[in-house]
Amino acid sequence: MNPNLSISPRQATLVFLALALASGVGVALVAARFVVSHQFAYFNLVWNIFLAWLPLGFALLAGRFRGSGEQREGVPLHGQRLKPPIL
Repeated sequence: MNPNLSISPRQATLVFLALALASGVGVALVAARFVVSHQFAYFNLVWNIFLAWLPLGFALLAGRFRGSGEQREGVPLHGQRLKPPIL
């Protein structure tokens, strides 16, 4: 994998907005179903939408640390092996 491959901030913003719009439409459809039927059916889909956002959130968080030059112990970098503990 080439670490130099990246998308521009404008492209990232457009992707984020598209995903947010799709998520909003999904939540709105579940809410509309509740208003019409007065049943809590399919509210698990809202939870699934929340869970679907977690990987993006973690990826954005990891991207903030990528350029900081900060390296934490115990976290192997790509291509490095973990050293066995010295007994």
